[in-house]
Amino acid sequence: MIGVILFIFIKATKQHRNNIKAPRLTVFAKVVTKRTHHSHSKNTGGFSYYYVTFEVESTDRFELNVPSSEFDYLVEGDEGSLHSKAICF
Repeated sequence: MIGVILFIFIKATKQHRNNIKAPRLTVFAKVVTKRTHHSHSKNTGGFSYYYVTFEVESTDRFELNVPSSEFDYLVEGDEGSLHSKAICF
């Protein structure tokens, strides 16, 4: 059990470090779809995660985890400049 917790902590720390080092990216993008993921635990209650799939001019698509405050304002079909850093919105 401790090994699993340690593995998750190391993985999260590595991802955070990579996000900090990543360059800031600005592209023209369109909101293609939105989704939520709800996680429940009897010890900690529940958490909600919000994801938006964007399509850039090259028709490549990628999904970003976005804050709930931004998620509510985005509508499928919205277009504009997208500013992101690694996997952070």
